[in-house]
Amino acid sequence: MKTNKKTLLITALVVAAAIAAVAVVAVMKRNEPPAEPTTDSPRPVMFGYYDSSDFSVENERKIYSGKDFDTLTGIDVSSFQGDIDWKAVAADGISFAFIRAGFRGSSEGGIFDDDLFEDNAADAAAAGLQVGAYFFSQAVSEDEAREEARFLLDAVEGRDVDLPLVIDFEDISSDSRISGLTNAERTAVVSAFADEIRANGREPMLYTSMYYATEKLYYEQLDLPVWLAAYSGPTEFGYGFTVWQYSSDGSVAGIDGPVDMDLMFVKKPAR
Repeated sequence: MKTNKKTLLITALVVAAAIAAVAVVAVMKRNEPPAEPTTDSPRPVMFGYYDSSDFSVENERKIYSGKDFDTLTGIDVSSFQGDIDWKAVAADGISFAFIRAGFRGSSEGGIFDDDLFEDNAADAAAAGLQVGAYFFSQAVSEDEAREEARFLLDAVEGRDVDLPLVIDFEDISSDSRISGLTNAERTAVVSAFADEIRANGREPMLYTSMYYATEKLYYEQLDLPVWLAAYSGPTEFGYGFTVWQYSSDGSVAGIDGPVDMDLMFVKKPAR
């Protein structure tokens, strides 16, 4: 069939224009910001969303008045706080405490007891507080994470520790033994710790910051309650969390010096 040169030219121009349009659309989509999350977005770690307007401060402590959650005021402590008068702590409105049971060294990687864990755990429970325990991790492998979990399980055996068992996993310096791990390796460490705790019939929890969760872990792959450190406010996090550490310089009767302050969110029963 004989084809007119003018017709061929027009056809070529149309095809070229179509290709260019597709390329422009592709570039525009690539440069678009990610869609804003909605309440319908799937979030594997989802234990509650909190409206910033429902937070207030009373006597230098955070208060939450949202309709869906009750809150308890708590602290977290280690041997750094020294001897604690737990009866005075309870009388000052503190309902729970997470207490350090041990830690791994950040350079050579040895595991050490917290010298005051046994006294703190026993005395806090005797004063009527709910008690949880945490281990400061510097695990660089899944095997080390499981070792830490077993250490924590042994530490709480036979004690009145009814709150979750926590892995506190964070860099403390640029040359700490975990600073060179990849996100995948860090995520595997946390998962191995959590799996070991669950395998022994206890509830695990992760202590983390907004930065560490979003920049150092594959957070969406983790499925466990979260204790979030966020001193400027938690509502920018975009995920749910169970406990909020909102201050590192709180004041509580019975404790000399500053102490970390926490809020625990408890879902109200359905009516």
